[in-house]
Amino acid sequence: MNQRKRHEWRLKNRTLLAGQRTLIGGLLRSAPDRPLDPDSAFAAAVKFEEAGADFVEVAIEAFAPGLKRISEAEEVRRLVPVLKRLKDRLGVPLSIVTDKSAVAERAFEYGAEILHDPTGLTTDAGLGKLVAQHDAGLILGHMRGLPESWAKLGSMKDPAGAVAADLDASLHRARRAGVEAHRIALDPGLNMGKRREQNVELVAHLSRLFRSGAPISVEADGPWAVAAALAGANVIRTTNVAQCRVATDVADAILEALIPPDAPDTEDSSASRVARPPREPYVPRSEGTAPPPGRRPDARFDKRPPFPRDRENPRSSSPPPRWRPPKREP
Repeated sequence: MNQRKRHEWRLKNRTLLAGQRTLIGGLLRSAPDRPLDPDSAFAAAVKFEEAGADFVEVAIEAFAPGLKRISEAEEVRRLVPVLKRLKDRLGVPLSIVTDKSAVAERAFEYGAEILHDPTGLTTDAGLGKLVAQHDAGLILGHMRGLPESWAKLGSMKDPAGAVAADLDASLHRARRAGVEAHRIALDPGLNMGKRREQNVELVAHLSRLFRSGAPISVEADGPWAVAAALAGANVIRTTNVAQCRVATDVADAILEALIPPDAPDTEDSSASRVARPPREPYVPRSEGTAPPPGRRPDARFDKRPPFPRDRENPRSSSPPPRWRPPKREP
């Protein structure tokens, strides 16, 4: 388990403290055969917020094996009614999943503060500049191939290393486009062209993404969400916020308990953890002196042996005679 780094993830109108506790994003996703209904999306978003979501993410285009991509015009047509229904009605930021500039532009017009590009700025070079112009947050995702070719993809020799290298390249593309470093989060893209065993490798070695210095965001539900949080993910995006909030609260408590009281703070922001009482310094004492108040006696300085060596005579300090098997009669 890794000591999770802490960051100030800055959006257009606010800052989210990533790593002080696990941030939860409530995910509203369209089904391939059923577009997202505005009223249903609004009701679900309100429930997400009430359950403790830190932001709400809307994904119009579904990414599934063998599924063809929808056009930019079609994505805009499906997204705008949902954005109109959500605009100025939520107390948490709104995130949009897209890799198309025209879709992102409309999303920013309706108040979106986060853009999540699942391709890591590999399909639309203009997205980075658009994010920089709107001072938005950016989630750079990792996608291996395209959905229509996922079933044909082979194995990966080093999933964590390959994903870390690709996301590092995406991070550099975003920085060259003018996106400030403290606005960027990275997503390894579980299931996005990866098989189950590759997802396991990515979660197990999530710490390899820490070198970028950016918050780590993962889309996960159930046990995968807990595993990702314990592995050091700062943000979990999920379709079940209530369940995930309870689970990640437990994971956060475990991670906090694992941090030694005198460990250096890994915080990259001004947000501080709950103050711990300082560890009492060790002061050696001479043999036979009483221990300080509130501290149990130290066996190393006690005159008595730590345990009786002779069961018949507990006060004896000499070792008991060595046991030997009885002699057999000839």
